[in-house]
Amino acid sequence: MMSKLRFTFKGTGKDINPQLPNWPNLARLLIDKLDDPADYFVEDEGLIAAVNTALTLGMPLLLAGESGVGKTQLGYRIAYELGCGPIFFSVKSTTEAQDLFYHLDHLRRLHAAQANSTIVLSHVTAEKLNFETTGFAQQQKETKLLDVRRFIRFQGLGLAILRAMSPEQLRAMGLWEHVWPENERHSADHKYIQYGQRQPSVVIIDEIDKAPMDFCNDILEEIRRLQFVVPELDNTPLSIYQNPKSPTEGEKQYRPQIIITSNTTKSLPDAFLRRCIYYQMLPPTQEQLIKIISQRLINKESLPVKLDTETQEKSLSFYIHLRDVISEKKPSTAELLSWLLSLHEHNCGYQEGNIEDNTWLQLAQCCLIKTEQARRQFNDYYNAWRSN
Repeated sequence: MMSKLRFTFKGTGKDINPQLPNWPNLARLLIDKLDDPADYFVEDEGLIAAVNTALTLGMPLLLAGESGVGKTQLGYRIAYELGCGPIFFSVKSTTEAQDLFYHLDHLRRLHAAQANSTIVLSHVTAEKLNFETTGFAQQQKETKLLDVRRFIRFQGLGLAILRAMSPEQLRAMGLWEHVWPENERHSADHKYIQYGQRQPSVVIIDEIDKAPMDFCNDILEEIRRLQFVVPELDNTPLSIYQNPKSPTEGEKQYRPQIIITSNTTKSLPDAFLRRCIYYQMLPPTQEQLIKIISQRLINKESLPVKLDTETQEKSLSFYIHLRDVISEKKPSTAELLSWLLSLHEHNCGYQEGNIEDNTWLQLAQCCLIKTEQARRQFNDYYNAWRSN
């Protein structure tokens, strides 16, 4: 039986029950269930070979391709099959090499220093009080190290490196509670994250082509050695290896696997590419899409979408047509699944006719069209598809 929305937005008239909220009656769409890595479908044998090569050699896997082909979700699928916790790092146009490892909140640190300035002795004050200079300098250094940890947030590859170190090492450096904050004890979003224990991770560095060009070159050595330093922590090397030149077999098993995605909006440095396993992901073929729809929507126990055969076939055909004719922001597989899910939720099958009175087309436009130019040409796309 088709699902039915308990509340729909109308945009006109008065609320029947203005004293009672309507949000409890809203049937939430189950988009989050489409992201389950257990249902991620890979049929490309070349892609599977690339993943296995990267895992065997311990090299970063660089996945290139158009937005929406499934690069990021493949990273979560790899973590799922390895039984590792995923660590997601989103690259921005302002990202620097340091950001891949940690973030230091300078503003909070400054405010804290100002608040505590009355109780912090300066070097000059210590001399006036006849404290032993070397003893005070050591005390001041230790105080600085302890204080700065309060304002550091480890992230991305830095967090993965620290989680691959033994708890004893982290505690000795006073970093354990910063790698495993108490608020993560019961809120880990992945069942394979074992709170507080030494473990490998899968680091997903998303959309690296957004970063400044120097970013790729600046992280080469850190990725190779799996080591980084925090100048504010006295430049102590943080590494999963006691001796990076000769890692033990026990240390190697905790090595993080790095997955890097690129939308190919700009070229990456040659030196960076040489250190990666590269694979170009293409949009799924029609046959692959049929299997994806079946596995992730139609036959999914927690999300049993019921659409008649004609609706599935026509919707897939129209989607592929749009993907072929749209030049900018082509609709992705995820958007196709969202469209089919919305058709199910609205109890809507395939319809012919103009967009003004065609729910099937209206939902297609909402889910698949993301630019003004494509919106203006949508009717032309539809008529060209029907004529074929």
